[in-house]
Amino acid sequence: MVDDLYVGFRGLEVLHGVSLHVAEGEVVALLGRNGAGKTTTLRAVIGELPVEHGAISMERAGVETRLKFVLDLFPKLAERSRQRAWSLSGGEQQMLTIARALMNGPELLLLDEPSLGLAPKVVSEVFDALASLRAIGVSILLVEQNARKALQLSARVYVLAHGRIAAEGTVQLLRESGVVEGLYFG
Repeated sequence: MVDDLYVGFRGLEVLHGVSLHVAEGEVVALLGRNGAGKTTTLRAVIGELPVEHGAISMERAGVETRLKFVLDLFPKLAERSRQRAWSLSGGEQQMLTIARALMNGPELLLLDEPSLGLAPKVVSEVFDALASLRAIGVSILLVEQNARKALQLSARVYVLAHGRIAAEGTVQLLRESGVVEGLYFG
């Protein structure tokens, strides 16, 4: 999906040869400290930032998303279907953002900090919905500061440090090696 990506931002090179892959139906976490390049990676993937070098490619996953599916996934949105988006709580707005993305039948769902600013109960609801998406084969690239939640959901992890992939592997491998704790929590 992303191969040898170099991206500059505001005159600074931010990403230095980042490569990562998300298989169909797989959830992959992209972790790292603030300023490591996680959001820049997502912004380059969606075409919001120009790529200086490297390649980004995606294959069709064939996942269909429809209104009934989305409302079943997020029952709170069904309850509040007559409300304006701005009148929803922060957690409900986050659910709505994910639901809107799913209505387009994405081949890959890119999520940047879906738990940011949410109450713990709502964070659990959002991650339960993401687990449901994983169960039906939706591919997800997840940038998340809540590493524990991200690791519970993901099959594989990439850890960014200073715009480079510092570690990658299965969640189990990186937990056993202590790499995530050392780079991310240390």
